[in-house]
Amino acid sequence: MIGSERNDFSVIYCGSDAVEAEKHLDLGSCYAIISCNNGYGVAFLHGERAEIGEGQCIALALRGKSLGITLSEDFSGQFIICSGFLADALFGYYLEDHPFKKTEGLPPIDQLTEPTPYRIHGLLDKMFAVRKRGERSGTASVEAIREYIDTHTDKKITLDELSGMFFISKTQIFRLFTREYGIPPMRYMLKKKIEVSKGWLTDTDMRISEIAEAFCFTDAKHYTKTFRAFTGMLPREYRQAKKKINTDKKQ
Repeated sequence: MIGSERNDFSVIYCGSDAVEAEKHLDLGSCYAIISCNNGYGVAFLHGERAEIGEGQCIALALRGKSLGITLSEDFSGQFIICSGFLADALFGYYLEDHPFKKTEGLPPIDQLTEPTPYRIHGLLDKMFAVRKRGERSGTASVEAIREYIDTHTDKKITLDELSGMFFISKTQIFRLFTREYGIPPMRYMLKKKIEVSKGWLTDTDMRISEIAEAFCFTDAKHYTKTFRAFTGMLPREYRQAKKKINTDKKQ
């Protein structure tokens, strides 16, 4: 399977054809999971060498670098290659700053004919069972949700959308997110929009109504009310105060 896509998650390749998989691995800026049923392989990535043998599985983060890989003639296995925001969040959580991680024992990767972010999450969790002391189940998901909110302040995000994208119930998202960050997800979204919009108030001459529209508020009144709730000031008061500070600094 080649080119399946859902929101910010794209499956570039999923299958057992090593020749086809290697073509896509040369593209860089993607992530891969490779299992080895027979034979062996040697990968070179970010100046490091990784070997994979029979009964082993490896997860790789190319991060803009091409992968050098050599497979034995009798190699057989399964490849999943994906990219996108959600792939970056999931692989980033499990691999941290490492270009790759290897595990003994094969997860049911051959069953993932249609990988989704939820299934990739489960697969990586089975591979590495990463749970640092003090971390709770669901941490990876809420981290990805927070990062999605942080990078999409120009969109009107709903719990229904997050639930469908991350395959978690709305109730669970609310509970896990609030427990992790001390603020409900939708209130966090509004807070983030206000924080980012402050820069627009100080760095542009855009009207309040235009900024409100840019950050998907219902109207200028809704934006002004929300801004005041988080800052104690009206947007125009904040703009005037910042301009005065900048003027005083120049004098």
